[in-house]
Amino acid sequence: MRLILISHSVIILLYCSDVSYNTFSKPPLEVCASAQVNLVSSFSYSENETILWCLKKDLPCPPTHKPRYHTLRINCGGNEINVEGKIFEEDSDRFGKSYFSATEKKNWAYSSTGVFTGNFQTKYVVENTSNLSVTAPEYYQTARIAPLSLKYYALCLRKGNYTVRLHFAEIMYTSDQNISSNGRRIFDIFIQGKLERKNFNIMDKAKVVELRGLIELQTSYFTLQQIKAATNNFDSANKIGEGGFGPVYKGVMLDGTMIAVKQLSSKSRQGNREFVNEIGMISALQHPNLVRLYGCCIEGNQLLLIYEYMENNSLARALFDRGEHWLNLGWRKRKEICLGIAKGLAYLHEESRLKIVHRDIKATNVLLDKDLNAKISDFGLAKLDEEEYTHISTRIAGTIFFKGLSVRRGILPLVIITSQEAGLILASVVGRVTGK
Repeated sequence: MRLILISHSVIILLYCSDVSYNTFSKPPLEVCASAQVNLVSSFSYSENETILWCLKKDLPCPPTHKPRYHTLRINCGGNEINVEGKIFEEDSDRFGKSYFSATEKKNWAYSSTGVFTGNFQTKYVVENTSNLSVTAPEYYQTARIAPLSLKYYALCLRKGNYTVRLHFAEIMYTSDQNISSNGRRIFDIFIQGKLERKNFNIMDKAKVVELRGLIELQTSYFTLQQIKAATNNFDSANKIGEGGFGPVYKGVMLDGTMIAVKQLSSKSRQGNREFVNEIGMISALQHPNLVRLYGCCIEGNQLLLIYEYMENNSLARALFDRGEHWLNLGWRKRKEICLGIAKGLAYLHEESRLKIVHRDIKATNVLLDKDLNAKISDFGLAKLDEEEYTHISTRIAGTIFFKGLSVRRGILPLVIITSQEAGLILASVVGRVTGK
């Protein structure tokens, strides 16, 4: 995986050589790094096994290693740190101008291009000198800077779906300095060669005095080959459910990640609308009580949505199934399930940036993970809660039984609908005798 930050500035290369990302037919040197020369990805052919891995195009996993990693965290410009149990690896190398460096275990590398004109003593690793809050996480205390581009490589990752989180902060300007008087920090951000953010501006993103924050970028496309391998070619033995617009299969990715695959009919207009709607809605939402959407696959006549796998299936099966899926839920656990549903709905209605009404809350659309935590799923019928369009808010969608009486007559807004739907689920959860 490649992450590139490119600054919008003009530089002149002096007292150093940068021949990286070139198309040489013969390697310029048989080394990966030199003090004043950046050679990374300078050779045009990646198939030649005699060429050093670091000189090849797109920087492949070294031949002495195999894809085995599935996570990577880097404390840019700082030492190794532990933040809430998560280890951020050291990135304290002080070199910076036209420089390439890879870790000893070859799980990541960085490449910096360009030099700062007029100041050849510039530091390429900086520490916090601003008014950044002392309560800010430790990874905001240091940074690596580059005059032209800074590219991080996550090496030897297993094939799969990854989330890239970028924590950014302005740590060089003190509180009595106006950032605008010192120029602008504007970047283009690329992931896997694809432009993900154009003209990214820290000031515009943060919109607060303390300039720090987080952006999260998804690499969320799966190939049909990956999904077929994970589900054993959609084997009926892996079928775990049947939705209104298609079946759901259990699968296992190559790295061992369990997934659930919803297969929608590409011939159904409703299925197509649900596919687009679900991607648009749930990809913008992250909450412990919402089922996470890993990604999608659009290939041939296949429309596939890939979710986190929920070990205990749906709340409906846990409550009403007469077979193996029935769970003997105690009252404390039932209360926790109800609270989880309420928290998920509160997030959708009030707490998220997008105010969303689900429109099809029912026990089959509440899933339970291995710890019986409730998570709301199936956003295919969800709708943005736009108050200025109240004339369309009473349109009935989903399962009629779960609509309140007044709504079935078409006179109540959708937020009330969802509240009544949740009330019906609450009655279902507390109304079944468990023997305790």
